[in-house]
Amino acid sequence: MIGRLTLTVTLALVPILLILRYFHTRDVHPEPRRVLRVTFALGVASVIPATLLEFLSGWPELPFPSVMLAALYTAFLGAAIPEEALKLAVVRGYCARQSSFDEPMDGVVYGVTAALGFAALENVLFVW
Repeated sequence: MIGRLTLTVTLALVPILLILRYFHTRDVHPEPRRVLRVTFALGVASVIPATLLEFLSGWPELPFPSVMLAALYTAFLGAAIPEEALKLAVVRGYCARQSSFDEPMDGVVYGVTAALGFAALENVLFVW
């Protein structure tokens, strides 16, 4: 049982690690590993407030005239906007203040790192 769970979690994380490596190796002026690790960890940590915001967006139950409007509300206001805003907050609040953030590609690398941190925990929670 534990072996199967370990394999599942590993398979959920391998694509994330491969994408991180891809973006890091494509950067002509690689970012400091410490800053990347903290950015990844902050991306992981941003799942907590995102989950809280998603939960609160569903309360109280709002009356929608159609199922389509309810789905749009849930998808955009309940999930996408809070999640993406929190990932942006990691990049703007932490990464942009680092002295190593000195070229346009850095925004891409740090943005991808924060987003993949978020995705890592999300993937593990989904497969758990």
